[in-house]
Amino acid sequence: MTTTTPQLQPVINDFTESERSDMARLLIHANDLYQMYNSSATPSADRQISLDNAFDLITQVINFDPSNTPAMNLLGRIELDRGNIDTAKALFEQCLQHSPENTQYLVNKGYLHIISDEPELSLDYFQKSLEIDTGMESAFLGIARAQQALDNFDIAYLHYRSLVSHGHDDISILQGMLNCCANIQIHSYQTELEADLLQLYSHPELAHEKLGKFASDLICKKYDLENPNAPIDIIDAANDPLIYHSLLKCSLSNPFVEEFITLLRESILIEATETRYLREELQLLAIAIGVNCERNNFALLVKEEESVKVAHFDEVLTQTLHNVWLVEDIAGAVIILGMYQAFFSQSYAVRLTALDLFEWPLALQPLLKSSLYLRAEREAFKQSFPEKQDDLLIGKEDIPAPYPRSSCLDFFNPQSLKDELTSNFKVDKNTLPDRLLLLVAGVDASQKALGYAKYFTDVDVLAVESSLNNLSEGQLKAQEQKLSNIAFWPLSLATRFMNDGNQIHFAAICDDTNMLDQGFMSLVQHALVQQGILNYKLLKSPDSATQDIQSLVTKQKLPATTANIRALRSTILTDKYSAYWSDLINSEYFYSVDGCRDEWFNNRSQNDVLGMVSSLLDGKEWNLAKVLNHHRKDVAATLVKKHIQKFTNENHVSNEYSIYLVKR
Repeated sequence: MTTTTPQLQPVINDFTESERSDMARLLIHANDLYQMYNSSATPSADRQISLDNAFDLITQVINFDPSNTPAMNLLGRIELDRGNIDTAKALFEQCLQHSPENTQYLVNKGYLHIISDEPELSLDYFQKSLEIDTGMESAFLGIARAQQALDNFDIAYLHYRSLVSHGHDDISILQGMLNCCANIQIHSYQTELEADLLQLYSHPELAHEKLGKFASDLICKKYDLENPNAPIDIIDAANDPLIYHSLLKCSLSNPFVEEFITLLRESILIEATETRYLREELQLLAIAIGVNCERNNFALLVKEEESVKVAHFDEVLTQTLHNVWLVEDIAGAVIILGMYQAFFSQSYAVRLTALDLFEWPLALQPLLKSSLYLRAEREAFKQSFPEKQDDLLIGKEDIPAPYPRSSCLDFFNPQSLKDELTSNFKVDKNTLPDRLLLLVAGVDASQKALGYAKYFTDVDVLAVESSLNNLSEGQLKAQEQKLSNIAFWPLSLATRFMNDGNQIHFAAICDDTNMLDQGFMSLVQHALVQQGILNYKLLKSPDSATQDIQSLVTKQKLPATTANIRALRSTILTDKYSAYWSDLINSEYFYSVDGCRDEWFNNRSQNDVLGMVSSLLDGKEWNLAKVLNHHRKDVAATLVKKHIQKFTNENHVSNEYSIYLVKR
């Protein structure tokens, strides 16, 4: 979009009282529409309409009165949201020239610098605004955003915390606080940190999975779990909301916490076996452990004596379900078994589904939902694709589950992809249709595609993955979010779609050596329209310990069974203090059966991927438009080409890059 920046002009006309009233009403209405656009309560489809209408109204005001700085300021904010950074900058500078002490104008200029990837320049504007008005929330929030952009997560976190403590709990503020939590180190237990975490847990619209490391480390410090002599009281654990909610919400990626949870689970099982009763004080804890174990697809080590006891409960439950039964007859056995196995994979699964989910006691519903009902829905989705045949040879204990797990999407303000392409890649907006087709393929494609479908107002999205489980999980979440502009396809269907001559406007490809080959990439490149964007994300190679496990698996020809994965994990955790395993143990994938399966058993050389990237960068068909590193910072193209050549020679990728190419 090309916008002519209005120029502030001296007042020539003396406006009548009626004319001033008309302009004031238009300005108020435009501001109201802009607030609707920024409100998370406004439906996605209505947000873009609100922004466009606000733009039309504010343009009328400025055309009538070029000296109206409030109108000029609002127009600048709209242009900034549309991605027209240069236009917004000129507008804000004019406003500040006219009113250099206006705090709102200062704040807007600060945010412009953040969006322009100049966060260090933004701080002066926010600080000056606060010197004028110490209570200006938007300036204080701006400092938090700037410090976060500068990777000063500790400082940013404290600013977010202060805002939340003063009652400012907008979803975007909470999301910022959550993102900081995911990036800070915990050196000691603090009650304030626990209170912050529990508050974030209380908001179901947040992506709690990002809090796994934060929660794990906090639990570890609270219970002194690195100390082998630390006392553990099962009732204290059962009554601790930090443990309960963390188990329900996150994957706990800490070896000492995993050992802790494993011991708690075993203690509950032993007591229930001896007493033939699961006492009420332990039920909620056991349910939460079951939900957490289902999330990691039962990665925790199971001792032989535990297996014997679990088999006994399984037999009792099976016999009971063959007769007339009530929930109270089976609740204890269901809770115990839920800590060790997925209900969907058991012979009695159909009998359990005689009850609707909401007919179960409220406390039991999270466990039954994850272990039975959602698994059944995912399997129903998978039946329609030929790739489902691959599951038929897998034992019930080895049935894969989605990885990574994500309950919610990160919050973003809705925006137009066409505006993004125009602003960032100088694509001619007039050549684009009303709706763009966006292809997302590779690692974690389903989750990324959900975000694109929700927050881009003018796209239809295709998510393509090798994992039917991830695709099925994405489909369920799309239904939950009421997103009708997204489809989830395996490679076979996407290939057929592109072979049929359908065109794509934007392709986001994340390095997946298990799926992406030259044939698929050639199809994607051919399907992209002229001026279409190819975004290729090159992932960092696995750490040396992970590569050694991959080599061991290949050499020993180990099948990717849950038993083998548990055994490998157990061996590694036995030596958890060793620096050799440090990177591997601190990797999120290590705490999931499916994560380990993806990393250890599906290994393929990255040479093919690197060769494809090199050919794209050197090809005459493509214009290299932008490269970002893993911090989302711009990187010089020459440096990237040099690095990729080095990676290709060494078959090792030491830096992550997100590469954007425009088809000539």
